[in-house]
Amino acid sequence: MTDLSLELVCAHPDLPGSHPPLLFLHGAYAAAWCWQPYFLPYFAAQGYSAWALSLRGHGRSDGHGTLASWGIDDYVDDLAWAVGQIEAHHGRPPILIAHSMGAFVALRLARQRLLPGLALLAPVPPAGLLGSTLSLLWRDPLLLWELNLVQHGRQVPQLSSLRRLLFSPDMPETELAGYARRFQRESDRALLEMSLPQFDLRPPLGSPPLLVLGSRDDHLMPAMLVEAAAMSLGQPVQLVDGLGHVLMLDTRWRLVADSLRQWLEQGK
Repeated sequence: MTDLSLELVCAHPDLPGSHPPLLFLHGAYAAAWCWQPYFLPYFAAQGYSAWALSLRGHGRSDGHGTLASWGIDDYVDDLAWAVGQIEAHHGRPPILIAHSMGAFVALRLARQRLLPGLALLAPVPPAGLLGSTLSLLWRDPLLLWELNLVQHGRQVPQLSSLRRLLFSPDMPETELAGYARRFQRESDRALLEMSLPQFDLRPPLGSPPLLVLGSRDDHLMPAMLVEAAAMSLGQPVQLVDGLGHVLMLDTRWRLVADSLRQWLEQGK
């Protein structure tokens, strides 16, 4: 439980139906806003109640002043609170759709309580963020250096660097600039905890329907690391082409949304 005020937004479907509610969880440096341009309205139009949470210290949630001290367990508490709120509203818990760091948090919660389904987008692999860091160091050490400067508040991200790291090459500069203004610092403690190898490799409690999805063109979480995450869960991986790490905002976001919709419909 949390005594902080957390941002929980929802796009309600035009017509009520039998679809389960969905809860979207952002990754590092972002907040609920990253799902609002495309994914929330897309799934609301398909008849789903589509919710998105901002973890403490993110978006319009409380906790910005002590962001550096929040850890993964704190984020799990926030997610558990949001699941409880949605369950109270709908009479059943939501399916979780979580990105990157959010997938790390969602998987930890799924090992503690029963959930009706779990979709992990570009998840952190069992080896932690070390593999991602080493991959970036090998391929683009200057970009890794710039990221460290941004995390420690010493530099505003260059749009060209942001595009190279997080998006596809055809992301329009006007949209990129808008997103750059909204990205924020992440908790140093949470990043450190995710950097360490993970020894808890248990599957989600009750073995709910599970999807692991990534992009072959993701420079921050390469496909081989997403495959490692899927393998550790005994799941096949689904890979799309032409998207960067921020799958929900990239120019080909619809590929991911359509894949998620197909997976949801198969689970009926």
